[in-house]
Amino acid sequence: MAAVAGLFLFYRYSDRLARLVERIFAITPFPRWMERLAVRLIETFAGGLHIFKSPRPLAFAGVISLLVWLVVAAMFLVALLSFRTPFPPQLVSPAGLLFMTALVNLGLLVPALPGNVGTYEALVVAAMAVFRVDKDLAVAFALIFHVGQLVVTLVVGVIAFWAQNMSLSDIRPVEQRAEVEAERSIEDLERGPGDVMRNA
Repeated sequence: MAAVAGLFLFYRYSDRLARLVERIFAITPFPRWMERLAVRLIETFAGGLHIFKSPRPLAFAGVISLLVWLVVAAMFLVALLSFRTPFPPQLVSPAGLLFMTALVNLGLLVPALPGNVGTYEALVVAAMAVFRVDKDLAVAFALIFHVGQLVVTLVVGVIAFWAQNMSLSDIRPVEQRAEVEAERSIEDLERGPGDVMRNA
């Protein structure tokens, strides 16, 4: 709730925040490009928060996110119960499952290798360490659970490609266009106008 309130305030007062940043940079010796970068970041981030204009999509997204997290917690429960070695009851409780779900899901926001290989396992082991699960058992669970997820995702993905008559060659042009647009955005950012907010 605090995070949502903070995002709403950021969106509501992003213009004032950008002007405040400009004033701060005006009295500091930092180069001009740093000011443009800071203001552009504020503008871009605030632009991504336009969902606050209409609360209905935000509420819908919140409900969907909650359902997804509950499904992930249920997956953890089923996987934990499938092991012959019993886990601590605190871990299998609703609070323990939601704690592990939150730690893993939020930890995956950190950039990682494709498929979150290594990062996912480390997060699961860290969550289980809170409940004093043996490290070898935690590593075994993390590997089996993650491999199961990856295999299911790949199988479903291949079936979806086949059903839509798509191939990797169909996706490459889209990826190339995205790369070109990203490079253009970076170039625009580097040679941006002095007053980004005024020219927006």
